[in-house]
Amino acid sequence: MKALRSKSTLILTGLVIAAALFGAASMVWFNVTVPNPVQDIQVSVRGTEASPAVPALSLVAAAAFLALSIAGRVLRWVVAVVIPLAAAGVLFSVISAVSDPQRATETAVGDSAGVVGTEVVPDQSLWPWVALVLAILLLLIGLWSLVVIPRWSAGGSTKYRREREATDQQAPPATGVHDPDAARRDGIDTWDAFSDGEDPTGR
Repeated sequence: MKALRSKSTLILTGLVIAAALFGAASMVWFNVTVPNPVQDIQVSVRGTEASPAVPALSLVAAAAFLALSIAGRVLRWVVAVVIPLAAAGVLFSVISAVSDPQRATETAVGDSAGVVGTEVVPDQSLWPWVALVLAILLLLIGLWSLVVIPRWSAGGSTKYRREREATDQQAPPATGVHDPDAARRDGIDTWDAFSDGEDPTGR
């Protein structure tokens, strides 16, 4: 966990998880065998069809991580809030598809086989569960980013202050320091010269 305090490490990890989640959504989640008097129809339903919100919200999370890398001190808070919200949406969408596979595959089966409202229970692959685990990881890292963002700001200012102090220490000493009492002493010396009968302007 200590490594995830680093801004670059956290952003890279988040991008990898978001990309893996998008890839999991492109895989086949359900296989449906639709009975037919002539020949049964096999329909493969991908995650993008069973749960369209998953790939869309994965892209949102990836874009938020990219924006987090360049966002300012105030804007990064707004961007960071988007990540756990997108992850929560993915998690809800995956759970909905897994808990009701018939409803999740109804549209795809209707488009492919021309059958609506079939009572066939789809065969579920491993990919919905992979997407579920990735969604949980994305949610955790999104929440973790909200915890470590204040440390990014503190770390940056501390580093800047140390660099400025080092620069000041290496700077050469200033020459020709102004002495505020010099003018007063020059006036006293001039008056004394006049008192001794000398002309100070001729020096």
